[in-house]
Amino acid sequence: MAATLNPTVGVKPADRAKLEIRSQSQWGLAWRRFRRNKLAVVSGFVLIAFVLIAFFAPVISPHNPLVDKSGKDFVPPIFIAKSPAGKTPDPAYILGTDQQGRDVLSRLIYGTRTSLLVGLLPTAVVMIIGTLIGFWAGLAGGATDNILMRINDVFYAFPDVLLLILANVAFGDTPFGRTWNGLLLFVTALGIVSWSGLARLMRGSAMSVKTLDYIAASRSLGMGDWQVMMRHILPNSLSVMVVWAALAIPAFVLTETVLGFLGVGLKPALELSQVFVASWGRLLLDSRSVIEAQPWFLICTCFTIALFVIAFTFFGNGVRDALDPRQK
Repeated sequence: MAATLNPTVGVKPADRAKLEIRSQSQWGLAWRRFRRNKLAVVSGFVLIAFVLIAFFAPVISPHNPLVDKSGKDFVPPIFIAKSPAGKTPDPAYILGTDQQGRDVLSRLIYGTRTSLLVGLLPTAVVMIIGTLIGFWAGLAGGATDNILMRINDVFYAFPDVLLLILANVAFGDTPFGRTWNGLLLFVTALGIVSWSGLARLMRGSAMSVKTLDYIAASRSLGMGDWQVMMRHILPNSLSVMVVWAALAIPAFVLTETVLGFLGVGLKPALELSQVFVASWGRLLLDSRSVIEAQPWFLICTCFTIALFVIAFTFFGNGVRDALDPRQK
């Protein structure tokens, strides 16, 4: 009896493979398509390496990134015979030192931790705000939808970098602006203006799902808007949210890098016990002033930022293609 109920009995091997693929879930099919994108898979391993470096920064960092070592300034990397400042390499400093004798490699390692949090925390805040407003507008419709979308247009038109600069100038020296070396202010400012794009996506997803028959059946059983949103619309919108997050994280990291290069980013730490010791934007600012005496400081920092952003971009594109239902 069990054999007669098996739909693959008597089916050719090629057709049986097609039946097995069709029987997989949406996420199983997405994982299958993602694995075929070799560039996205390699980028995923690169991002895992960044995460491990950030998590184990105190263990793998060869030196304290905040200790000022006089006499060790402008030491070139070990692959450079002699620096423009006339210093010779030291095996203890693989990527050399900066103008204060601090190890460049250690600063990059701790900067990885800070920049990852700069990308993840604003993304989480923006996802919550944008998802709730988008679903609310899409489910409510009518005047509520119109009002929320007009508010959305106002925030969408406001330049986020300008708001971040204004917020840093206005609140940077307050206790709120100094919390977590300025990260709380950065996350708050981004959460105010960056939710509009995701809200539009979530609104469109809610409007496309709420017209389906099973949503009408759920409402007839007494489900409210909140239950419909959490049980039906949110699971159907997870793929859109994942793709948006994969592309938003490198964008937020680049935003902080630009602000740090302009001198209005996160504040440098004074003690190693602080969670955010240094950011890549601050390293760019420090390396710019010593580019003639220690050019490899700037080169190594730019290479690290470029590698992270490119890996996240390819990974995000791979996730987007894998979750596209039109892909075969």
